[in-house]
Amino acid sequence: MSKLLSIIIPTKNRAEYCISVLNTLLKNKYNNFEIIIQDNSDVDDIRNYLEKEKITDSRLVYNYIKTPLSFISNFNKAIEIASGKYVIVIGDDDGITKNLFEVVEWANKNDVDSVCPVELVHYVWPNSTSNGKMVIPYSTKKIWRNRPLDNMQNLVEDGIIQYMHFNLPKLYHGVVLKERLEDIKRKTGNYLGGLTPDIYASIALSATVKNHIVISFPLTIAGASPKSATIDNTKGKHSGSLENAPHFRNRGEYVWDENVPKYYSVQTIWAETALQAMNDMEIEVNLGKLNLEKMLAGALIDSNEYEELFINETLKLRNSLSRNELVKNVSKYKKVLKTKGFIKQAFYRIPRKFILRNIRLTNIADIKQCTEISNEELSGRYDLQKILKSYKGQFQKI
Repeated sequence: MSKLLSIIIPTKNRAEYCISVLNTLLKNKYNNFEIIIQDNSDVDDIRNYLEKEKITDSRLVYNYIKTPLSFISNFNKAIEIASGKYVIVIGDDDGITKNLFEVVEWANKNDVDSVCPVELVHYVWPNSTSNGKMVIPYSTKKIWRNRPLDNMQNLVEDGIIQYMHFNLPKLYHGVVLKERLEDIKRKTGNYLGGLTPDIYASIALSATVKNHIVISFPLTIAGASPKSATIDNTKGKHSGSLENAPHFRNRGEYVWDENVPKYYSVQTIWAETALQAMNDMEIEVNLGKLNLEKMLAGALIDSNEYEELFINETLKLRNSLSRNELVKNVSKYKKVLKTKGFIKQAFYRIPRKFILRNIRLTNIADIKQCTEISNEELSGRYDLQKILKSYKGQFQKI
């Protein structure tokens, strides 16, 4: 009998974190869910652990494929295995809060296609510079619906650098009716395409979801382990020439969208994949308004080591501009983005006794402890049932 929810975890060569996450998930007493572990590691350490510890929980589905797969293929295989009515994808160093199950039950009773949580709990695993720290976000406790397709053109004009700001459907850290993913597969041949699964899913699902709900309340925990892509990005490792992008590994022949500059950055990978999804799902936008200057500004803030490469590749698509004009426009966007970042950081430093804000904690040993603290803190601060009952169909564009 299929479950109401599938928690999907694609993993590769991070067994120690995945095992910790798995053990924490299995401690939940809720039974109407399954855990899908799609393992593409070089060796099957997770399977060996499960056999050694005699873990036979019926909620666990483990699948190992040794043949190297691309990011997209590993995700596609994991989704294919899932049998839940609803699905959510988390990373192998992430976690969930107990409120996830309550929201899925509510979504099922109210014919909701997707739930996009605005906030996440954030957890940095212990590493060489941190003893483990977590952030529990302040929430406005609002809930509303929107039409994701209404935000596509604005997303393009924003340079596709902050797509999460537009509260689109989320497969990664969001709840989605699996049938909406099947709609994508029927149209394109696969659940996911492009180079990065999270943004492809957000764009493609925008064309298939019917009842999309946004909730200002964390349901999951976004982890950042020493091997995490999140950590790499903060160190500027996601930059350079396209040949350095790991997204092409085992991907086969791939045609880069001609509207996106040919350099490797988080911003260009997101933009290129978003445009692939728009093309696959026949979402109409005016690409003449794609904001390459803002895209370039975001990339240079992350890493200015490849400034010449980034500028030259952008100029090939903005040949109506001189180099000086491009640099001047980009400089304006960099100032705006940096100012927003500074204001955000300054706000977080205000002592809690003066303003309601995020809770920051240190000495968090592992995802188990992070989950326990999250559940206790969220239960004490918010009445989730009250938030869900407050929803009367109210609409908000973003």
